[in-house]
Amino acid sequence: CAQHDRNELANMALSATASAAVSDRSAACASTVSFSEQPWARCYMPAVLVSSALARLRATSQPGASVLACAVDLPPPLPPVEACAEFGGCSHKRGGKSPRSATPGGSRQQLLREGTKLGVPKGQKTDLASETAAAAAAQQKKLKKLKEISERISKVMEDSKGDPETRHTRTSLRTSLHVPFGPPVVMADEYIMGPKGHGTSSSPVQHDLRWGAAHKLADAICNFNRHAAEEAGYFQTTAFLKEGLAKGESEVTFYDSNTGKSLFSAPRGRTWKEFVDESSSHGWPSFRDTEVDWSFVRVLPDGETVSIHGTHLGHNLPDKSGNRYCINLVSVAGRPQRGFQS
Repeated sequence: CAQHDRNELANMALSATASAAVSDRSAACASTVSFSEQPWARCYMPAVLVSSALARLRATSQPGASVLACAVDLPPPLPPVEACAEFGGCSHKRGGKSPRSATPGGSRQQLLREGTKLGVPKGQKTDLASETAAAAAAQQKKLKKLKEISERISKVMEDSKGDPETRHTRTSLRTSLHVPFGPPVVMADEYIMGPKGHGTSSSPVQHDLRWGAAHKLADAICNFNRHAAEEAGYFQTTAFLKEGLAKGESEVTFYDSNTGKSLFSAPRGRTWKEFVDESSSHGWPSFRDTEVDWSFVRVLPDGETVSIHGTHLGHNLPDKSGNRYCINLVSVAGRPQRGFQS
């Protein structure tokens, strides 16, 4: 095949040279350009072959012929026939495909075979490895969390087997796992304590709080706090014990220091002395379920007790007698809204 192409190429070169000898420069240029456009001629360095043909005819002295052979603006020559083997074999035989259709680096089938060997690209492998590592880390984190919960449950169950008299001093299963409290408790989500116009509330505390409660302390605890509390026994330093239960009344109503809404009423189901004694033993006013106004009081999953308007009140700390709401006096020392009296 190669020999046949070379013979045809030589004939074409001689024909082109002869034409250049008898024609003007433009005619020779047209002939040479036509020769260079043959697809199978690009592999054989046309300018060199034309020069060789001119030398054989001893026609190099003809005006413009040799110049034409070297000066025609031909495309850069492709590798010789031997180099075609690097491109999957030469296809320049009669009826074959143009060299321009050859795929650099090998045939399509060869590239597919190489791609199969290589598999996923290197960069994609790196991404896959990162995703796998992240999934493994998430799984480990989940297992660790489950293990912690299991250990906490085991500890609480072991504690529950102890002395019934001291069982109330240990952490309950509900408190340990943040399980919602049962009725009559009204639960709420964290959104209720989201930022508002004044901390977690829409307005600051009232200026004229009852029992001489400190305004600055009340504003800090009610609106800019979630866990801190007034000092233990603070309510005993105010006029609460002296003025709390008015003569002829059976209970005291406690109002939100921000809004003046009714939150607690005590004592209910017990005497004033029992209410004061329990509150004094813990250090803060302590209320039971029947003394809570659930129209305006909510409990979060962790036990934080708040008003529906975002006032931090205290925490629910259950004991052997049930839910016990340990409340800051400065949070419930408000005066009732005008026209709102329990």
